[in-house]
Amino acid sequence: MPSYHDSQLNSQKPEITKLLEQHQESRRRIESLGLVRLTPGLKWLMWGLRFYVVGMVILVVINVMATLH
Repeated sequence: MPSYHDSQLNSQKPEITKLLEQHQESRRRIESLGLVRLTPGLKWLMWGLRFYVVGMVILVVINVMATLH
């Protein structure tokens, strides 16, 4: 015996199928682009940001430990 949810899902099936097709097409286009090589300046920036984040995490942990004691 079909439930209310089954009939609701069947009534929305064309819309869902259309959205899934659009999503799959977008994904195919994105995957066809491939990866872009990073310039040396951008690599330096990324590493600098990584060190900054790690440093800030260490400072926060130290401050939390100092506050708790």
